[in-house]
Amino acid sequence: MVLLSVLLACTGGSGDRGADRWLPHLETLSLAQDLAERGMDRNPVDVQPHDWMQTVWVYSLLRLSDVTGDEAAARYAATWMTDWLPEVQALVADGDTPFVSSDSLSPAIIAARLDDPALQPIIDAADAYLDTAPRSADGAIEHWTDAAPFGVPDQVWIDSQFMIGQYMLARYVATGDPGWADRWVEQYDLVSRLCRDPADQLYRHAWDDAAGENIPAEAVYWNRGNSWVLTTGVDGLIVLGDAAPDWLADAVEAHARAVADAQDGSGLWPTVLSPPGGPDPDNYLETSGSALLAAAIARGTTAGVLPADLQAVVAPAVVGVEGMIEEGDDGPVVTGTSFGTNPGSYEDYLAVGQVDDLLLGIGAVILLLADADGLPDTTLDDRRAP
Repeated sequence: MVLLSVLLACTGGSGDRGADRWLPHLETLSLAQDLAERGMDRNPVDVQPHDWMQTVWVYSLLRLSDVTGDEAAARYAATWMTDWLPEVQALVADGDTPFVSSDSLSPAIIAARLDDPALQPIIDAADAYLDTAPRSADGAIEHWTDAAPFGVPDQVWIDSQFMIGQYMLARYVATGDPGWADRWVEQYDLVSRLCRDPADQLYRHAWDDAAGENIPAEAVYWNRGNSWVLTTGVDGLIVLGDAAPDWLADAVEAHARAVADAQDGSGLWPTVLSPPGGPDPDNYLETSGSALLAAAIARGTTAGVLPADLQAVVAPAVVGVEGMIEEGDDGPVVTGTSFGTNPGSYEDYLAVGQVDDLLLGIGAVILLLADADGLPDTTLDDRRAP
C-alpha cells in the first residue's frame, strides 16, 4: 500500500474554513508520476488499441503533463494519435468511418486536444460522425449505430457524456466556435432529462428510446457511469465560464452533492451508488469510478465552479484509492477496477468482474492524483495553526 503523504502548509481558506486555519496539504504527484512511468513502460504506445479504456489512460497522461510538464507523458499521447492516423485515413478513403459508437469516437478527444494540424483527418471524421450519429426522438445522441457489431440500437448511455461530451468541449476550446458549446449544453441537458432521477439527482445508465424506459428501470445508479457525467459536467462549467447557463451550475452541484452523500467510510464509492434495500456486502467498492468522481470534485472546487465545502470528500477518496494500490515488483499496481459494463439490473452490476492493472483504472487514479495535489487533507482532525 502506498501511504498518503502530506506537507504542512497554509491554506488561504475554503468553504467554511477561515483564512487563519492551517491544514496539511496533499502531495500526490510523485505517486501519479510513478503510475504513469510504470504504465508507459508496461504498455508500449505502438501496440495500444484505440478504444475508450486507452482513451482514459492517455487523457490522464495529458492531464498529468498539464500539471507537471511531464514531456514523456505528452509524447506518449501524441504518438498514440499519429500511430492511428493512417488507419483513419485509409477508412475514410474507402468511404468508411472509424466510428460506430461513442466509445469508438472517444480517442478523437485526444486529437482534438492536441495542437497538431496533421491530426485534422481524425477530427474531420469525428465531426462527420457527430453530424450523422443516430439520435433519440428528442435529439440525444445514441450510444451505438446500426453498424456497431455488438451494439444495441436506440439506446442513449450516460457514458456518452464523457466519450462525446469531452470531444465537443475540446473542439470548443480549440476553435472558439460557440456552436460546439451549444451542442455540448444541448446534449448534457437531453441526456440528463432522460437518465437523471429528479428525486435522487443521480443517473441511471441508459434510456431505451424504442421501449420508452430507463435501463435499469429501478433506482439503481452505476458508480462509473455517474463519474462520466460529473467529470464532463464540471469540465463544461470550467470551459464555458460565464457563458454557462445558470441551470447547468445548479444541476452539476446537485449531482456532486448526491455523489458526496453516497461516499463510503473508506473514501471510495461502491459500484452501485444507492443499492436498493440498503447496504449490501456484495456491492463492492470500485476504484476507477471512485477516482473519477473525486477528481471531478477536486477540479470543480479548485476552479470555483463547485462549492468549496464539497472538497471535504477529496482527501478521504485519495486515502481510499491509495488503499487499492499494491506495490508490485516494478512499481505501484492499481487494483479493483471493474471491467466494461453494459446497462442492466442491480445484480448485473455486481456481477461485473474487477481487474488489476487495467489502463482505465490507472488513468482514473492518475487523474485524481493530478487534481488532488495541494488540496487540504480534510481527513485530519487537528486543524490548529502551528
